[in-house]
Amino acid sequence: CNLQGYRFGEMDTTNRTSSTSSIRRASKIAATNDKIHKAIISKSEKRDNKTSQLKDEYIRLTNRFERALIEHKLAVEYFEFRSFWFDFLPVTIIAALITVIGFFISGKTPEMNDGDQAQNSIEFDPVLTGHSKQFWSVAVGVLGVVSTLLNSIGKRTNYQSKYDMHRAAVKALEKICLTVEFEREWFKRKRNAEDTDVNDLGADLKSHQASFKAMQDACCESPIPTRIIQAFTVLDEVAGVEETGEAFIFYYHKLWKEHSMNWLWPLRAPSFDINGMISDWQDLLLQRVIKNNNNELRRVKSTGSVVDVINEEAVVVEHDSSDEAERLLVTKTSSSSYGGTPESE
Repeated sequence: CNLQGYRFGEMDTTNRTSSTSSIRRASKIAATNDKIHKAIISKSEKRDNKTSQLKDEYIRLTNRFERALIEHKLAVEYFEFRSFWFDFLPVTIIAALITVIGFFISGKTPEMNDGDQAQNSIEFDPVLTGHSKQFWSVAVGVLGVVSTLLNSIGKRTNYQSKYDMHRAAVKALEKICLTVEFEREWFKRKRNAEDTDVNDLGADLKSHQASFKAMQDACCESPIPTRIIQAFTVLDEVAGVEETGEAFIFYYHKLWKEHSMNWLWPLRAPSFDINGMISDWQDLLLQRVIKNNNNELRRVKSTGSVVDVINEEAVVVEHDSSDEAERLLVTKTSSSSYGGTPESE
């Protein structure tokens, strides 16, 4: 009996030892899994933060590229007008007048060395003779002096070269803006970003920044007119306090339209009341958002679904009743800050 009790006690000790080892192994496995899980979550959070920062950077640079594109387009119109009306057209007209007046006061065709008239030429008396001929001869000389002066001024101002520079900048910026707009679609398509994709987009963004800087450096010899730069700078300062994101593109396009519709443009760069214009544009932007939401509300009542048109991500939420869908859509509209406050909306 003593021997049998000893054996049972030994077996019980062995079982307790085995159970303790199993518990320790399970604890280690659980701790390891917990570390792995935290590492995965931490990596995912870092990737999400990086994606969010990259998205904000894309929006900021899109606004900057769009502003530069509009500024260079306005500069193209400005210098093209001056190149044509202040340089090309006056010089061409004066050259034509000199040719016509010279033809009227000369009359005869040039002779050959032996005194004979040039073959197949027609000899006629000059149209202008006497004092008229003398007067128009002096006029030809004066027009020649004016033409020389205009040519010198044209070389000094160099409007045609400035036009060519800004035209090349517009073509380069249109290409950059189109590429950036296509790359921004990635944020709408991709729900689960990969590190490789985010790194590639970051490299592409740096490449766009380098191209933009090179393009701006190429236009250093032909800066954009000061009053154009001032208008867009004041717009950024006034609207930047309340507006962020893509609302700036709407404001840039409206300011571009205001330039084009001014009766003095492009003879003279106009000045604007940016504060008053911003207030009107905010109302227009709000009306556009309300109109879009009304269209979506009618779709909700017919289909029983809500389409989020405020955010860039198109998320469709199904509901059992159109009344609930209408309530959620109105709530979403009032909570958006695209061009106004929730109370004003």
